[in-house]
Amino acid sequence: MLFGSDPGCDFPDRPVFKNIVDDSDEDDDSDDEEEEPKDPSEIALEKAIDGLNSLPRAAKARMERLVDLEDEFDAIHLEHIGKEAATEALAYRAECQRLLGRSRLAREGYQQYLNLDSGGEATPVALHGLGHCFQDTLEWNRAFDQFDRVNRDFSDHNLIAECQYDAGYCLREMGDFQEARAMWEKLIRVHGSTPAARKAGSKLGTLRPPIERLKDLFPRWERERKTYDSLPYRDRAKGLKPIEEVLAEFGDCRCPESEAFLTRLLKDKDKEIQAAAAAPLLNVGGSGVTRTVLSQMKMMTNAGKKKVLDAFRPRHLRKASLKPIEAAARSSAIGVSTSAVDLLGRLGDLPATKILVDLIPKGKSVEALQGQQRQSFERILRALRSVREEAALDWLLDKVLDREKSDLLVRVGVAETLGRAGHKKSVDSLAGLLMHPKAPLRISCLKALALLEEDSCVTDIVRASRKLSRDLDFQLEAVRALCRLDPTDALDMLLALGNHKDVALRTLVITALSRIDGEISLVRRLEALDDPAWQVRSAALTGLKSVRDVKLVDALLVAMRRETGSLLPKVVELLIASTGVDLGPDPDNWDKYWGRERDRYDPIA
Repeated sequence: MLFGSDPGCDFPDRPVFKNIVDDSDEDDDSDDEEEEPKDPSEIALEKAIDGLNSLPRAAKARMERLVDLEDEFDAIHLEHIGKEAATEALAYRAECQRLLGRSRLAREGYQQYLNLDSGGEATPVALHGLGHCFQDTLEWNRAFDQFDRVNRDFSDHNLIAECQYDAGYCLREMGDFQEARAMWEKLIRVHGSTPAARKAGSKLGTLRPPIERLKDLFPRWERERKTYDSLPYRDRAKGLKPIEEVLAEFGDCRCPESEAFLTRLLKDKDKEIQAAAAAPLLNVGGSGVTRTVLSQMKMMTNAGKKKVLDAFRPRHLRKASLKPIEAAARSSAIGVSTSAVDLLGRLGDLPATKILVDLIPKGKSVEALQGQQRQSFERILRALRSVREEAALDWLLDKVLDREKSDLLVRVGVAETLGRAGHKKSVDSLAGLLMHPKAPLRISCLKALALLEEDSCVTDIVRASRKLSRDLDFQLEAVRALCRLDPTDALDMLLALGNHKDVALRTLVITALSRIDGEISLVRRLEALDDPAWQVRSAALTGLKSVRDVKLVDALLVAMRRETGSLLPKVVELLIASTGVDLGPDPDNWDKYWGRERDRYDPIA
């Protein structure tokens, strides 16, 4: 089972999301006049969702694919500002994070998406995922509320069977066995062919107090252990699965008796049994079992250490020394070090943050890192994204980012961490680094300022843009940042960049100008309706949706005769919204209407 899987339901191959056909093959010629069939943000989102819906079966390949998908959803959210796809990507990025075991970061992402109250298609996905995040911290009431909402409000969604199972699981953990039975029997009756229904059927016998379930488990354990011990050594690995299954059921019985039994197994003479008992023990217990597991972990095989590290959660490590985990993070065994780094990220407190920063490879640029060093850098930065503790963030700002002697790559990673964490105290420091001689650091600081959404830094961005006018990468990130801020004070900068030969930059400029009121901004956006690049014209149409002006109707009538592709319906839609009249896509009808009505045009509110 992949670490970070749901405590109550484990369907690793389930189709979580609707199947979406990937039609995103396109020739991205930035100056091409040809219209795209869909908005690029929608194409990117559908492609990423399709990947999430067809994850590899092998655990390692599955984890690597989830890491890639997290980056894809993250890019959609950050790069397609103002688009519906950017909002939806929040929920799916959180889903990747949950499946990777970063429950706290996933929980934050789900809640951010749900707080937007967008009514998007990902709402049941976010509720389902948030429910599992609450399960991870044993908050059964709050978890039940999320699953119950899906059951009530999204009865036709393909997650309904899983949410009914999960709701029943929460009821069982709260001791409401009768309600849990009713929930699972309904699931079996209505969705009998689903994995969730089969799981519920196999769990009906667990709807009783844990101590009663243990009476059946102990004889079963004795049988399985006897069988395992009788196997030749070469066959032990194959015979371990039944042992792991029965121990998992001990871990599903949260009571002192199961904790005591699993603790004894940690000191078993067989190292495979030790490792198999560790994860169920952590499932049962909290911080009280941590020291025992950590002291025993150093004697386990690398495979056993990885299992244990994957099973740890922040609730286990509140009072524990992190030295065993730091040692594992420095291990030459890639699987062990990867799991340890991920665990430090999930923990995210000051001691864990200091270890992660110390682990960052040293270098003058990301591109100069090769092989394992590059992978290690990206893995540690991903772990640092989870840091939210105020003391840890203050330390990163005061002791790392503000110190000129700190290694360049360390400062790059810390800048991103502070931005993602929303650490407002870092605004002045980040703004002061916008003209740093090293491009990676100034770009990282610019991205962080965009995430912080602090308008006070706009003047600093404009000043840096003027000084670095030949740095296209910086200009792109600068305008992208302005798309998230109030760009009013950057009007002159945007007008100057609006004629740049780079299509992506012109597109971002028009998006940013749509956040500025006034005649100058409006005129420039209307001019963009005649831009040779469809991307710029599309951005202009999107940004003009709230405008009601006679000049807009004039420009749209001209655009209607020019557009022949997928932008034509957008032009017509905007004309209808501006005039309150629906005359279809025939430009002659619109010209006749406008000839009569232009002088007495009264904008529709």
